[in-house]
Amino acid sequence: EDDPKVTHHLEVIDRELSRSDEVIERLLQMTKEESIKIESVDLEELAKEALMYTDTSNSSDFRFRYEPDAFEVKVDRILFRQVLSNLFLNSIQASNGNPGKCPLGVIAQKNGGPSVQIRVWDRGSGITSEHRERIFEPLYSDKMDGVGLGLPLCKDILVRHKGKISLEKTSSEGTVFLIELPN
Repeated sequence: EDDPKVTHHLEVIDRELSRSDEVIERLLQMTKEESIKIESVDLEELAKEALMYTDTSNSSDFRFRYEPDAFEVKVDRILFRQVLSNLFLNSIQASNGNPGKCPLGVIAQKNGGPSVQIRVWDRGSGITSEHRERIFEPLYSDKMDGVGLGLPLCKDILVRHKGKISLEKTSSEGTVFLIELPN
């Protein structure tokens, strides 16, 4: 009746079913053709909001820097917050082995050109060379509990904003993702 092995296996099955539901939901979200609602958004405020949703344990040492001055970006607030949340979550997970707070941050630049550049950086463990080429592929993950949809979702959202995301730099001392949006 109350066999511990059966109970354990049922828990594993339940957990995997929940995970499958999450994968399906995210895939559906990625393929939706709903229109995006562009508005001017204070980037620092949105980044802090995204961090609040992501880092519920307050383990992050968050830094934000504008170059040269504070500015707003024209994005769909909800979708772009999801991009930042996904990147922050990856940063926090990559910093798991590091003692103390997880340093991560955002550097936003308007360089007078056609795009706004936003760099999201961390001091985590980096992305190994065998994973770099595949990180934007749907369902690919280097994490045991990863679903492999966070970065592909970021890429999809940015394409819908006529922008792009790339892995700018990674090493054992951290990672930098570059987001470019139309100015």
